[in-house]
Amino acid sequence: MDKSLTVCFVSNEIWPGTGGGIGRLLGENAAQLARQGVRPLMLLDVAERQKEAFMAYAAANIPGAAVHTVDGLLTARREEMRAYGEPEAGPDDFRFYYYWRAYLVDLCLQFLLDRERVDGIEFADYLGQGYVYFKMRPQRGRTDVPAWVRLHGSAEICDAADGKELFTPDRRQLYDMERFCLACCDSWLAPSAGTVRWYADHYALEKQCLVQPPGYQCPGPGGAHPRRREPARPPRVLFYGKLQHIKGADLLVRAAVEYLSRDEPEAGFLLAGPDMPAANGESTQAQLERLIPDCFRENFTFTGKIDPAELPALALACDLAVIPSRAETFCLAAHELNWIGIPLLLSDIPGLADFFRDGENCLKFNGTAEDLYRRLKQFFAGPDTAARLQRRVT
Repeated sequence: MDKSLTVCFVSNEIWPGTGGGIGRLLGENAAQLARQGVRPLMLLDVAERQKEAFMAYAAANIPGAAVHTVDGLLTARREEMRAYGEPEAGPDDFRFYYYWRAYLVDLCLQFLLDRERVDGIEFADYLGQGYVYFKMRPQRGRTDVPAWVRLHGSAEICDAADGKELFTPDRRQLYDMERFCLACCDSWLAPSAGTVRWYADHYALEKQCLVQPPGYQCPGPGGAHPRRREPARPPRVLFYGKLQHIKGADLLVRAAVEYLSRDEPEAGFLLAGPDMPAANGESTQAQLERLIPDCFRENFTFTGKIDPAELPALALACDLAVIPSRAETFCLAAHELNWIGIPLLLSDIPGLADFFRDGENCLKFNGTAEDLYRRLKQFFAGPDTAARLQRRVT
């Protein structure tokens, strides 16, 4: 008899397939668990084409994984689903979109739990996908299956950091769903103690929590960066992440313009990552470009989305990587860049505190464009600053 453990992962992101850090983290964690003999059972609220993109990766890297999509199960097993609810329910039957999706997730979970031996269920905090499941669990007697929530970045926290409208009825409902899941789950899973303290303070909750830094990709040979710039060329700075308010790309552009104006007019700034809509629906890249005077347009390069395999070459061509995020719970980009060995300039935020220490393995700034400019200037003013930052691979 097969006695291996089975863990069910519920997510609306998966990499490759969709964008987003949750999806990348989930794929890497599932691969690690599979190598340890744990069978991943994945319930994804993604399109079938996105599932298929992930399946090729799973076949090579996650042996034994079972992968289902919510809509795929509802279509293929509709009659059997009627034992658990109304599989035909649509968004018009619910006042709030994410409540509807949580209802469909719950139908699929009931179907799978009756047919699979599941030893644990992991939900992300984002979007409250476990809302209906946790709401109905006491009545169903399913409390013998542990269910936890991974702290990765709730919509409530991300929206606040991203400058979005927080008080529309649908967003308030979504935040309440997330809070309910955080309160009613059996435990939390967090990447660092700093993230636990941040969430406990924000949500005024105390919950049993396992602190376990997630796996992340190690692109290229570790420590390959020379850590000293070539004196014959101007400084080059890398930003790696989505172009959106929460990632702080605007802070870097403002600081960069100041640095170009006052210190080094030939410096180059490379922004690698997909353009995302701002809170008003406009292109974030367009907003960033308006911050750049015409005389410095040639100093900035926007690459758009890149494949992670391209990151080492980009990093090796730059002298410093800046992570100016307004909020992070772990930040895969920072850890991947740290692995490559490029010096880091980071926001001083809770999600990075346990891994990166100012003046030891990074420089930090206080979250303002003014202080980011000050640290940029400090880094490039001292030729040995990079060498003094001790490399630490987590």
